[in-house]
Amino acid sequence: MPGTIEEWIAHVQDKPLPVLSRTIIQLERLCRHDDTPIQDIVDEIERDPGLTAQLLRRCNDSKGHRLDRQISSVQQATMLLGTQQVKSIAQQLPVLEKSFSETAQKQILRTFCRAYHAGYQAVYWAKLRRDMTPDEVFAASQLHFLGEMILAIHAPEQLLAVFEMRREKSISYEEAQYITLGFTFDQLSLAIAKAWRLPDLVQEALQAENANNSRGFGIMMAVQLARGAAIDWYSDKMTSIYEYVSELLEVSVDDIISQSHRLAVEIAQQTQSYGVMQSASLLPLIKSDSSVATVKQSIASDYQADICLIPQVNILKVTMEKLKTALNEKQKPDAILEICLTGLHDGIGLNRVVYTQLDNENKNLSAKAIIGADNDP
Repeated sequence: MPGTIEEWIAHVQDKPLPVLSRTIIQLERLCRHDDTPIQDIVDEIERDPGLTAQLLRRCNDSKGHRLDRQISSVQQATMLLGTQQVKSIAQQLPVLEKSFSETAQKQILRTFCRAYHAGYQAVYWAKLRRDMTPDEVFAASQLHFLGEMILAIHAPEQLLAVFEMRREKSISYEEAQYITLGFTFDQLSLAIAKAWRLPDLVQEALQAENANNSRGFGIMMAVQLARGAAIDWYSDKMTSIYEYVSELLEVSVDDIISQSHRLAVEIAQQTQSYGVMQSASLLPLIKSDSSVATVKQSIASDYQADICLIPQVNILKVTMEKLKTALNEKQKPDAILEICLTGLHDGIGLNRVVYTQLDNENKNLSAKAIIGADNDP
């Protein structure tokens, strides 16, 4: 099994993502009639994050790309490929329910559920901001979970180990990922997005230093909301998310809370075929069984917990050698900065490292690079 991010990229470079059996059935039904509204087909695809990722990967592949612009939404991909080719691509992908173990299926479906939740919330906020192309926001939010999808498919036990460490050790989400895997989900997602030439918005939203961009910031918040809602809708972490979104949209916090709860119920209705626990089941007005309450109580404190990472001398030594080489070869500042961040975070063991620069007017410091922020601006 791959260990480093580079090994993972090599491992998954030519491997397809799975499609839900329901998606194939529904696309066959919808594409049977020429008068089917294109939005009906788009809606069905967007309920399948695996197919969403596969279509955008296919359209932006340099070998098969026929246009000089990025394809950054399911709607654009469907218009470019045509409904019959979209249906054909779906039929050629491995079917989730037939190709994976029960453990892998559960992890994949839970990840798909969070990805759809994030996209649904993000696109609602984008429309409130009068975003001209909200479909791009939906796709970028779903593809934020690429790293988690890949692990769910190829290493479900490792993904499960992250969640178990998070629950049992009461440590933060990102630190559980780093300790278990040696990297975070978002770092893996970004590396995959670059390798697969996915749209710029996908890559920008995976880097916390881009939080000053309202589109990217909205995606970051939607992703955090989807992850947090799967634990506890009323944690301190969720409260801060509501406040950030309230400021972004210029809408009261109470309205943001009620809107997100209402959308969660809609999401649960649309993805009930996933067969996994929905975030809406943790809302107080939704009837839930005792096991849900137990899970909620056992891991609700995760967002308040924190630990110090362990220094790794071997990584620090390698980093110092890389830094010497980079300086001698007069490499670009961004490459040197990346080496320094890695050494401080991975080698010395600092939980979070932020590099800031003065803006053009030399009045304000703005973040240029961040590591260890759990995608939190």
